Amino acid sequence: MLYALLPDDPGLTTFFIRFMLAQLAGVMSQAPGGVGVFETAFMLLTPDGDNGQLFAALLAYRFIYYLLPLVLAALTLAVRELFETVPVLRLLVHAGIRWSATLVPQTLAVLTFTAGAVLLLSGATPALASRLLLVTSHLPGPVVGGSHMMGSIVGMFLLFLSRGIQRRLDVAFHLTVVMLALGMLAALLRGGDYEEALILGCVLLLVLPNRRRFSRPRACSRTASRRAGSRPWPWSWRPPPAWPSIPTGTPDSPASSG
Repeated sequence: MLYALLPDDPGLTTFFIRFMLAQLAGVMSQAPGGVGVFETAFMLLTPDGDNGQLFAALLAYRFIYYLLPLVLAALTLAVRELFETVPVLRLLVHAGIRWSATLVPQTLAVLTFTAGAVLLLSGATPALASRLLLVTSHLPGPVVGGSHMMGSIVGMFLLFLSRGIQRRLDVAFHLTVVMLALGMLAALLRGGDYEEALILGCVLLLVLPNRRRFSRPRACSRTASRRAGSRPWPWSWRPPPAWPSIPTGTPDSPASSG
């Protein structure tokens, strides 16, 4: 991070040596975090730079690397404690969680359907000539042509999988992740459509963190198999009902004594 903030580029090897020596000086000084010692040592090891800009870069490095995570963690803890201690806010959080359980799958289903439609529309329209020329100059023709077909097939699959995403099926989640990845690859191979690949990548990044929301098994197939298993086949053999037993006389029975 500090390397990107420096006003001048000293070279990666030179920067690494200066940075490690300055860190060593900060550790040996026993100062908390090496505050002051690290900055002084780094500035002494960089004599060919502007001291003002170099000091500003060091201050920005301290703020981004140390203070900013601390501030964000403190704000997160304060907000969490506020929601846990105030009853009204706690109820609002629980209501929002329950509401999101229904809204998130619906939103992801719409995004999945949109991604499939984008793939199908992109496959039906010609690619930009400059991008297509760049792709064909590095890839063979069968690969480019096959990517067109693969993109259309993936788009059609995504249209059907959006229904499974809406129903929160686990198999639909896994297939959607695979299809989105294949769609990104097809978009890049068939014409260098990085905008289309970016759209599919954004949908993929939204789908992946919501894995726990798709916990329903393949209810349709299991219900169908259960129903099919509960009905006997017409040609299946069933044992006949038991014949009624005919009482026979025994020496101790009333029939024999009569």
